[in-house]
Amino acid sequence: PNLPEAFCQRALARYANGEVESAIEDCEKALSLNVFEYMAVVGLGQCYLELEQPRLALDYFKQAIAIYPDLEPVHVQIRKLEDSLREIG
Repeated sequence: PNLPEAFCQRALARYANGEVESAIEDCEKALSLNVFEYMAVVGLGQCYLELEQPRLALDYFKQAIAIYPDLEPVHVQIRKLEDSLREIG
């Protein structure tokens, strides 16, 4: 019941069902149990990207890289977001 990985898995399912706010809650719960749960941080980034909050998404993606630097897809997402944000000012 208090396994961070379980909350991450439920967050994925909720996100896939369009329940973004619930997915955010699950990611936050996972992080409250383990601050190094990088998939929860990535999940938060993805959720905030879905909610059209790119700056907040970028912050979470950067936090995920700080925890686990080898996440190449997240590095790619960071570059895309930085380029996009630079274009819109």
